[in-house]
Amino acid sequence: MTEKENKNLEFYGKVIIELKITAETGLHIGGTSEVAKIGGIDNCVIRDPNSNLPYIPGSSLKGKIRNLLERSLGKVSENGEVHSCKEIEKAEKCEICRLFGSTIGEGRLIFRDFSLTKSSKEKLEKIRNETGSDTEIKVENVINRLTSQSTNLRTMERVPKGTEFEGKIIYNFVKKLGQDDFIEKDLENLSAGLKLLQDDYLGGSGSRGYGKIKVEVKEVIVRKKDYYFGKEKEELIERATLENNLGIEKIKEFFGVK
Repeated sequence: MTEKENKNLEFYGKVIIELKITAETGLHIGGTSEVAKIGGIDNCVIRDPNSNLPYIPGSSLKGKIRNLLERSLGKVSENGEVHSCKEIEKAEKCEICRLFGSTIGEGRLIFRDFSLTKSSKEKLEKIRNETGSDTEIKVENVINRLTSQSTNLRTMERVPKGTEFEGKIIYNFVKKLGQDDFIEKDLENLSAGLKLLQDDYLGGSGSRGYGKIKVEVKEVIVRKKDYYFGKEKEELIERATLENNLGIEKIKEFFGVK
């Protein structure tokens, strides 16, 4: 984006969506093992390097929701590559590029990493102390169609059913001067993406029963530009209205938050 185009951008505020994600079946988002061990796990889950506990990377959530919306909105390219508009004018009006970004500009959404909730962290730590492992190991194989014998055994590590994660998606409300703001359409599409995700799967091996999740929007907070420059009190944020008169109650309706 050129310096001239940057000067035409106006920042109005942020919409912060706090989510809880619950694994309703075993969840596998792949990580790597430092050392390959004989008899070890073939496919490990990704873990926080500090706590060594599983987490959901924001990139995994962003990529999956983007993919689901691209398919639902008819944005899948013939070569199967990630949709990305090549012209700035098209990207600003594109439902996908505006939210998730393109090769010529950033999107309005920020996806934070999702960490274990306090209760799930305590539960997994207790299981690990008692058994030596905080995950479940699923053995999979391929059946030979002629002999009906099992071949190619492999082990998959999964975060167990019932594990809860919490994190945030942040929507940056910026637009060019004189341009339509698109905020209502953006939030409608993000809400649709979360609903699509619930009826799809997160992580790998979804067609084999992995990765069914429940998504709950726990809170929606609107912070206008003035908040960041000390001109608006924290206690007023819950009732904030953005510059296009889209208020917090209307925004909450998009995500089913009362």
